[in-house]
Amino acid sequence: MSDSCVYMDSSAYDRLQCHRTSSLLQSLPNDGTFNNTADGQDENGKHPACIPDPTNRTRIPTDRSRMLLSSKGEKVYTGGRSSLSYLDFVRKVIRGYAGASSFTEAGFKDSMLEIDPSPTISEVLPEPDEEQRKGFIETYFEASSAILDLVSREEVYAYLGPSSVRLGETHRYNPSELAIAHLVLAIGSQCRGLSPSDLAYASRYFAQGQQVAFNGLLCDPSMNMVRLFLLMAFYLLGACHRNAACMYLGIAWKAANTLGLHNKDHYQFLARGERNFRLRTWKSLCVMNTIVNSILGRLEHSCPPWPEDRRNDTADLQTQLGGHTVNPAYELCNIIDGFERTLGKERCNTSTLTEKYLHDLRRWSQSLPTELRHISSISITNSNFENREHLLGAVQVTCLYYFAVVLATRPFLTSNIMLKIGNCTTKSSVAAPEPDGTRTSVHLAQVCVASATYMVKMSQAAMETGYLLRNMCHLKAWIFASGLLLGFALFAEEGIATETDEAFHAARSVLLYLSVLSPQANRYHEILTSLSEVINHQRLRRVEERRRITSQFVDQILNFDTHLPGINQSYLNRRSENDGPTTEENHDTPDLDATFSSIPSLDVDNSANLPMQWDAFAIDGQTFGMYMDST
Repeated sequence: MSDSCVYMDSSAYDRLQCHRTSSLLQSLPNDGTFNNTADGQDENGKHPACIPDPTNRTRIPTDRSRMLLSSKGEKVYTGGRSSLSYLDFVRKVIRGYAGASSFTEAGFKDSMLEIDPSPTISEVLPEPDEEQRKGFIETYFEASSAILDLVSREEVYAYLGPSSVRLGETHRYNPSELAIAHLVLAIGSQCRGLSPSDLAYASRYFAQGQQVAFNGLLCDPSMNMVRLFLLMAFYLLGACHRNAACMYLGIAWKAANTLGLHNKDHYQFLARGERNFRLRTWKSLCVMNTIVNSILGRLEHSCPPWPEDRRNDTADLQTQLGGHTVNPAYELCNIIDGFERTLGKERCNTSTLTEKYLHDLRRWSQSLPTELRHISSISITNSNFENREHLLGAVQVTCLYYFAVVLATRPFLTSNIMLKIGNCTTKSSVAAPEPDGTRTSVHLAQVCVASATYMVKMSQAAMETGYLLRNMCHLKAWIFASGLLLGFALFAEEGIATETDEAFHAARSVLLYLSVLSPQANRYHEILTSLSEVINHQRLRRVEERRRITSQFVDQILNFDTHLPGINQSYLNRRSENDGPTTEENHDTPDLDATFSSIPSLDVDNSANLPMQWDAFAIDGQTFGMYMDST
């Protein structure tokens, strides 16, 4: 198999489109030391430049996996659909088109940022008082809302006892249950981060929970073992130690399979409480597994599909825990996982497959409960713990939905961008005809930009209302993925796409907010900032190019020297005696703002021609599953 495209019913447009995309991809520099890939290769180890789409003959660029260096110098795998691999692709395209820059030549581009867990603090920390402990626990439930449904508040307090106890004083307590409570406190203090002492408590509590998890617990799989490793994985994601988090997640997955949590048949023989306990744990594991692996492109473990009558077998959980957000997230992850399995079998992403997937996502969004589709201003202003947990859960469910749309439609946006860049490179003045299949591909590209825009706008709104935590391990990855493709789309635009431009800068502002406690968010912000500089430089180049072309045919014959002294224009303000006093109604100088306020604004954003009406950052609930009310 060669590095060329396979044509179906060839047409002149198809050949032109594939040739341009293929030529651009093949011309990209391949100077990275660790750009070896493991997927998307043919039998000769080569990467096809593009994948044929048998439905509409639109060729979609392949996703290429990468090998990056860990903090210890080991090569680690990131899948082709991960944002890190896509970042490498974007860097090569921009370098080939616009030359080297701080964005393309970053010194850390071949490494995977990892921060080793903080060492255990030597001095003895005073036990947190009741108010601090309550704050840690409530922050945990806010941070894990819609993702983890492992333990209730009542269980956490019961595991801790009347006051926080140390591991050496646990003769009356179950060590693994106390370790679970300590990990809850670790996550809560890590995500709250109001002071250095919060981070010190996070490190101490995590070390205590980790000690129990590895103290002979691996020899005997148990439900507590699954919960412990899930909690540790969540904490390590927030601590910017993603490879360790993936390994802990893998241990939890294997333990769950050993315990039969994946087998639907044995649930019918369990008591209701035990059945729900196991099912809650299994759903939490599936949600975490799908989110983490989709972000890093490591989809080794897939959640087996469950019959419809078993997926929501948690009737008595609605009032006890956060099942009203975890259950929709679990359903969504089943759809995502099904699409990934199909994509792996088909080895190509066609418009037909993607459209079917988007219809499945739409049916899911339309089945969401009212409390996830509508957040009233009353709920926003009433900032008790329950409302905050509910709102953050709704935000994370909705962001996961947007991310699912972005991952599926990103190849079409990439193909569209490469064609735009190809047209600019070849200076083609004749527009090729657009067959129906090509229009579908363009529409899917617009859906990609729209989903990314909705995600960052909604997250920015949540940030400005004060509801975002300072450390949200999944949100920073979702925002970066959206910001990266928005920036790539802006790079290829001839004009300034106002709405896309605003969304790109909104992504940077959210990442800057999260960077206070997250080195990973800070790295993401640095990358998007350097990309912003490239975009601005590219716009200046295009302006200069247009001026160079127009100067061949037209001269600018009158220029005003800005250094000339001002001219006395007082005579323009002379008034007749009959004019009366100067008032706002008869002032000689018209109110330009008032004059132009009646002129409707022009939408110059051609990258996403979808309706986006931002009334107090409202989101169309019928389309995207959640919106905020200004009443």
